[in-house]
Amino acid sequence: MAIIRKLKYKLFDMKRAAWLKKLRKRLKNHDFTIISHKCIAGVIYHDLGLRFDSPTINLRFKNCTEYPVFCKHIQVYTDCPMEDISAEENQPFPCARLVPAGLPPITLYMQHYKSFDDAKAAWQKRCKRIHPNNMFFIYEFYNDLHTMDALQAFDALPYRNKVALVHSPVEGIECAKYVSCYKNGAQAGAILEFTGNTGKRNLDEFDYVEFLNKGI
Repeated sequence: MAIIRKLKYKLFDMKRAAWLKKLRKRLKNHDFTIISHKCIAGVIYHDLGLRFDSPTINLRFKNCTEYPVFCKHIQVYTDCPMEDISAEENQPFPCARLVPAGLPPITLYMQHYKSFDDAKAAWQKRCKRIHPNNMFFIYEFYNDLHTMDALQAFDALPYRNKVALVHSPVEGIECAKYVSCYKNGAQAGAILEFTGNTGKRNLDEFDYVEFLNKGI
């Protein structure tokens, strides 16, 4: 059984490497910024073998309604002070609040960092890497966690390169792209899981390389 298991892992690794090679070969646009609501940006950069040129890596927005606001005013929020509110949120990871002048504060859950200082340093470093003229916005919309107001606000953003990955077909949202991996009641995060031994993720149902190439 151990030998069979090893062979399966080896076969998967080979298929995974071949798929990633294909993705990277197709990619023509390399210096871009992806602003995502959760972990999708980091996964795409990683799978394409690229540097993390986005501050929204290894974190998530606490409230779904704050993400479209951040996208709309991204320059203000990436230039404003960041406060440590870990004690207030009582989470097992660092939490931060962006406090801009003239706009509502935004809370970030930095769940993949060991400390607030580490999270803040990574945020500031990646804010400096933003490509303001080559930006892409990806919002994975959870039907049971988010609101239609948030989805509509995202759809109304004045950006050409935006997509809302929805878990069920939605009418009236121009930027919506349905992903089918949740049709059988899959748990949150299923979009980043692998589809059997194909070497692909569920995310690959959305051709994000084609999406990114449109920016050039």
